[in-house]
Amino acid sequence: MGQEPTEEQLEIINHKDGHLLVLAGPGSGKTYTVVERVQKLASYDDIDESEILCITFTDKATGEMSNRLEELGNTKTKVSTFHAFCKEICTENSVKSGLTTESKLVTEELMKLWAIRNSDSFGLDEKIINFAKDAASGNSGIFGGINSAITNFKQSVITSVELQSW
Repeated sequence: MGQEPTEEQLEIINHKDGHLLVLAGPGSGKTYTVVERVQKLASYDDIDESEILCITFTDKATGEMSNRLEELGNTKTKVSTFHAFCKEICTENSVKSGLTTESKLVTEELMKLWAIRNSDSFGLDEKIINFAKDAASGNSGIFGGINSAITNFKQSVITSVELQSW
């Protein structure tokens, strides 16, 4: 590649024990850094390329990372988008999950419907939040808010334990 890693990139590349989440903006060298880290991990005797998983958020990043790894001779490391990997897990476990190969990603509207159907299990005080009024008016405001909050927590990598203590 001809690129010299920064100090921060070197920390990531040389990290061996445990999982590592890399969060960085566009053009910051994430793909380069992750590819170098994969190659470093694969150089250890106790780690096989096929035991390494790289998750990205876009098809473009997945393609780019896969291509760079292939150029370096690594065709065993799995590179996938977050959604494709999750769908693969659901498909492989379809009997347990009740999903079929025809199942699709859940839309925001389906998430709101799920929230409405399951609102009694949320442990929220109906005296404060009037679910019946929301549902009767066709307004899914509170449910849309719940779904947005869940998405924001996931994107911010906030665990359920951290959320409960908050």
